[in-house]
Amino acid sequence: MSLTMMDSAKILALAVVLVVFGAARIGGTAEMIDPAKIVDLTYTFDEHTIYWPTEKGFVHQFEKNGDTPQHYFYSSANYAAPEHGGTHTDAPHHFSADGITQLIDNGFVFVSEAKAAELRRSVVARGDLVFTCWGTINQVGLIGSRAAYPRYIISNKQMKFTPDASKADSLFLFYLFSGPTLQRTIINQSIGSSIPGFNLGQLRTLRLRIPPLREQRTIAATLSDVDTLLEELTEFIAKKWDVRKAVAQQLLSGQTRLAGYRGEWEVKRLGEVADLMKGKGLSKAGVSSSGTRPCLLYGELFTRYGRVISEAVSKTAADGGLPSRAGDVLVPGSTTTVGIDLAIASALLQDGVALGGDINVIRQRSHSYDPVFLANYLTHVLRRAIAERAQGITIVHLYGRELSTLLLRLPSVAEQSAIAAVLCDMDAELAALEQRLAKTHALKHGMMQQLLNGNTRLV
Repeated sequence: MSLTMMDSAKILALAVVLVVFGAARIGGTAEMIDPAKIVDLTYTFDEHTIYWPTEKGFVHQFEKNGDTPQHYFYSSANYAAPEHGGTHTDAPHHFSADGITQLIDNGFVFVSEAKAAELRRSVVARGDLVFTCWGTINQVGLIGSRAAYPRYIISNKQMKFTPDASKADSLFLFYLFSGPTLQRTIINQSIGSSIPGFNLGQLRTLRLRIPPLREQRTIAATLSDVDTLLEELTEFIAKKWDVRKAVAQQLLSGQTRLAGYRGEWEVKRLGEVADLMKGKGLSKAGVSSSGTRPCLLYGELFTRYGRVISEAVSKTAADGGLPSRAGDVLVPGSTTTVGIDLAIASALLQDGVALGGDINVIRQRSHSYDPVFLANYLTHVLRRAIAERAQGITIVHLYGRELSTLLLRLPSVAEQSAIAAVLCDMDAELAALEQRLAKTHALKHGMMQQLLNGNTRLV
């Protein structure tokens, strides 16, 4: 990603922190802008854009790009990208459940000393807190002691707070403003109608209940230790996902064989070993907490389930839906993004689940494959092949007749089951780690409530 920069000899380690808190919405009457004061903040998104290793990256696909039957040129394309890329378009929500983070210390634009002098009222340094004053007003950040640069420049939609170091600890104040009490106070005091605001005058009038400086530092250090644990656990889970992805690719493609298994893999079309059908007659409106029939909607294949569905979560009281058979492999039938997003499959291990519309159901004719193996195989090995079979522009569809033409390389059913067992064990480990991460987040939330309100005192 490249940005327009000043003469490199004049570059100072000053960075615009516009990206730290997400984009603030701008309203009001248009004004004339001096072109000399415009800074290009655009980024290039393409196959070279950096994304988190577990993400699939930027996708751009042409639906049409050439001459039409009517002999005129027409081009139309779709694109998609994960939030977890570049400078984090989901920042700051990506780093904490309440949308608060100290500082995303990358992806900056640099300015010259002269420009920094012009913007000196907007300069923040280590120890300063930064608040969003228009838009998502409860966002707060901290230029911490480990910040990469000594000074930064904030935008005109942000404001800074420089604590008196003899009275207050910056890190403690960051947690205090991040806590539920002050978060509610800021939101409740917002001004404006269409665009919420919280200004410097309001910030100055806030009354803070704080303990002695020594206790502030102890509380801040305690919460910081929990944050470090969360960061390390998050990174560990990401690495585990990378390993899981690599293992799946090796085992499902036959590049690596499990001990004790030999023999050639057989090539068959999916339509030779399974019947392709569609879910039917059940919409989101039919889902009910008082229902008794288990059901599954196509959207849940994107958001709720992984490669294996042991038991459907949703219930319905309606009569619609195609009844499932244990061992069905489900693939979503439509999306509003791009075809590659349809290349996910889930093995449903439960009979009698009502399957809603827009679900492709792969139902085996005989015991020629392990459904968990097939779900992983379709997702990891045939991802591109499935995407190529998707059709449409505004809404992208994937039909069973197209899926039936997919070529499968299948080992013996015994080896398929052994591979599926390895992947399921890895999935179980990852699920346990994700659960541990969620519990640690909940623990931190409880600690903040107790420590920041003075309900629990640290000795």
